Amino acid sequence: MQPSVSIIIPVYNDPSGLKETLDCLVAQVFPKDQYEIIVVDNGSTDNTFEIGNKYADQFHDTIQFVQENTVQGSYAARNKGIEVSRGKLLIFLDANVTVGSDYIEKVNERFKKSNVDYLGCNVIMRIKQSSISSRYNFIHGFNIENSIQNENYTPTCNLIVKREVIDKIGDFDSRLEGGGDFEFGERVTSEGFILDYAEDIILYHPTRSSYKSLIKKAIRIGRGNAQMAFFYPQKYKYLRNRHFHFRAFSPRNPATYFFLMKDEKIAKRIFFAVLFSVYHIPTQLSSTIACLRKTRQLAYHQF
Repeated sequence: MQPSVSIIIPVYNDPSGLKETLDCLVAQVFPKDQYEIIVVDNGSTDNTFEIGNKYADQFHDTIQFVQENTVQGSYAARNKGIEVSRGKLLIFLDANVTVGSDYIEKVNERFKKSNVDYLGCNVIMRIKQSSISSRYNFIHGFNIENSIQNENYTPTCNLIVKREVIDKIGDFDSRLEGGGDFEFGERVTSEGFILDYAEDIILYHPTRSSYKSLIKKAIRIGRGNAQMAFFYPQKYKYLRNRHFHFRAFSPRNPATYFFLMKDEKIAKRIFFAVLFSVYHIPTQLSSTIACLRKTRQLAYHQF
């Protein structure tokens, strides 16, 4: 029987995260012959490859393990997953998230009962390793409802879309290091497809526990913004320009963080509110430098 649902998971050097994600997906109550899991390794240099193969051997009727080594990037890996998938409904997850045992069942029911083409779900951040960075990341989290309603996209850690949408608009732009989920969502919206948010379908995403990981994400965003401005100048030039606005480097209002940490003691709320108000400045600076370097690199290769 051809599966009706395909779950596509790109992975790079994250064996423990992949294992955790696959463990919850093979335990779904949804009929096993109606969904497939496609893990796409993007050139891992640790034992991720061995973990992926092990699960594919053990659950060979459900899990397919493939590689994308030509292009280094998560969007290229997702495109590889699309290429080999068979389902009419495509679920994109990151290789470190977890879901409940009824996750696929709820997703499938949502698409059956509503006229939706593209869906984002409720992402709840969880702190696995307590640190200042993980606290900061926890507070910022993912506001998927706002992303869907005001920005016309959901991050690819949590994206569900009908195959017919991809058949119409094409797959992800693999040239982008960041922002490909936003660019993809813009195309979905421009073609008149229906986007929606599901509060009751929950996905758990671990926080980034080190400042280094926050910086790496910021750099990827900066590079992605430069690439989007270069490849789509009429639409996304503003993404590059906003890196150089003075507000990008200004401390944020501490009161915002103070009220978000309502479960903490007053003294702790004040301390972290002040700390977090300036915490983003080095990450923003890293993002801006990355944007400048990528812009110069793209301009150089153009001539």
